[in-house]
Amino acid sequence: MDVKNITKGLSIIKPSNSKSAFNVINQRLGQKYKLGVFPHAGDEMKKEAEANAQLFSEAFNVANETGLSPRQFVGQKEILLKALKQLYVFANGGKIVDNQTIIHITSEAINSCE
Repeated sequence: MDVKNITKGLSIIKPSNSKSAFNVINQRLGQKYKLGVFPHAGDEMKKEAEANAQLFSEAFNVANETGLSPRQFVGQKEILLKALKQLYVFANGGKIVDNQTIIHITSEAINSCE
């Protein structure tokens, strides 16, 4: 997927004025239009429709912020985790650890720097 061709700007979620739905709206300066509509039938489906609209909006916004599709972002995360794991193993004399340990150690290192 080539994200350079997607609509630019960030999106927001608004309840529809005319039907039981949530709209994902692009708010680029001077323009307002729907990117997606997430209908719901009654209160029981309302939370699900809103959650789906939020996920769509977040994926759209992250693609605009990073220049990466969600799939590309996941691929990049996997590459970085593998590199971090190799660095950790190298720094600890070949001691192999699992991904959760790497994530925990990395989180602690980042938190200590903030």
